[in-house]
Amino acid sequence: AAAAGPPDARRFSATVLSAAVSRAFLEVIPYFKMYSWYVNNYGRAVELLKSEQLNNKGFSKFLAEQHKHEQCKGLDIGAYLIMPVQ
Repeated sequence: AAAAGPPDARRFSATVLSAAVSRAFLEVIPYFKMYSWYVNNYGRAVELLKSEQLNNKGFSKFLAEQHKHEQCKGLDIGAYLIMPVQ
C-alpha cells in the first residue's frame, strides 16, 4: 500500500514528529538520570533500611505504625522502594 499524501508532506510530517520526540526526550533526561541513580543505589538503601529496622526500635515502631494507615494499602516501605525498580 502506498503512503498517503505527497512526498513533501510526508517528509515534513516526519521532520515535525522527529523534532517533537527529540524535545520530549530532552525534557525527561533529568528523570532518567535520577532513575539510574535510584536503581544503582537501591541495594544499599534496602541494606540500610534493614539495618535500621533491626537496630533502631523507634524507627521500626514508626514504620509499623505507618504500615497500618489506609494510604499504605497494606504495603510496607520495602514494597514502595522496589516499585521504581520493577
